Amino acid sequence: MGKDLSIFGTTITASFLQRKLRTTFNTRCTFGPQFSIQQIGCKQGFLSVTVRLLFDWQGDDCARLPTSLVLKIPSTEILAKNIRCTTPEETQEQHDRLAMILKVGHASETAFYQLARRDAHLMGVLVPMCYYAQHFRRSGSQSGLLLFDDLCDMGAVKPLYNGLSARALRAVFEQLANLHAYSLTNWTWHIGADKMLRSTFLEVQQAFPLITRHRIYRTIASLQQDFGNFFLVHNGEASLLDELAAAVEDQLASHNGQLVHQQLGMVSVLTHGDLWTNNILWRKVPDSDGETFDEIIALIDWQNAHAGNVAEDFVRLLGSSVDPEVRRGELDHLLEYYHECLLAKLRERNVHGIPYTVEQIKHAYERFFGQICVE
Repeated sequence: MGKDLSIFGTTITASFLQRKLRTTFNTRCTFGPQFSIQQIGCKQGFLSVTVRLLFDWQGDDCARLPTSLVLKIPSTEILAKNIRCTTPEETQEQHDRLAMILKVGHASETAFYQLARRDAHLMGVLVPMCYYAQHFRRSGSQSGLLLFDDLCDMGAVKPLYNGLSARALRAVFEQLANLHAYSLTNWTWHIGADKMLRSTFLEVQQAFPLITRHRIYRTIASLQQDFGNFFLVHNGEASLLDELAAAVEDQLASHNGQLVHQQLGMVSVLTHGDLWTNNILWRKVPDSDGETFDEIIALIDWQNAHAGNVAEDFVRLLGSSVDPEVRRGELDHLLEYYHECLLAKLRERNVHGIPYTVEQIKHAYERFFGQICVE
């Protein structure tokens, strides 16, 4: 491809990438004629364009350079295509909110990977190696980007329609126990990266309820107009749609991590924020047609990373990526298993107590589950 052509409609060009990579890897090598780019993760993410870079390095020290990397570029293109507004002003308002969410989400993800690289031996969480991160639309620069190790040959996501098995879920809960043990024993993340993670998430939280409320109320109004009679109860004196609107308002008001922390007396932990099937890479079965083991290669897409409640990732994962029968049947076992894993991880760090009980975690889980239904 031409070195000055943009990559899949973004502001990133091959020549720009070459300059950044030569600096990152301290090399004078250049892209050869066989350099190519493949888009990956199509229809799996909504806030980025992700591509695989296949290199044909030319130069004296090219043998030490990676043969491929994964490039992630923040973009609202996919979400913007699905915006349905009635006026130009409303469309612009939604685009502005999406742009804000994109900006702070990329800032959070960049902060997380900087933290993960610095504290890799302490965190113990499987994440891709991030070689370079650039903030989104920094003054005088091109768009934000992240450059990762290429895990495409060894890892893949599991199909959403299959649902995660109890065994796979235990593997995820082990990773979360590692993350939370790190959170509870290394308070430097509160001093450094947490300031970025916390502030950006609060900004996003302020925008998401507005977007969610607008979308849901518009749907309720449409149902009222077209099918209102079907929702009447008590001899036509009340409507279930009014009850639905009240429930939505209640869930939007109560879904606040700090509120749950205060009411249940729970300590905040580092939280993924968007943990579902498409953000978990599993080891591929060799010579198979997309099959995977229940062995995690990496947790990816940390755009919503923040200081949150221990139950948030449980709710997102179990509410989106698990068959209802498995979720209901395994919930108590999974929470007990997580609690045991967390205690073991804390003991490895010479800490012999957990700051919350299984009952507190389950109560928080129930509080957050309603918000997932609203979203």
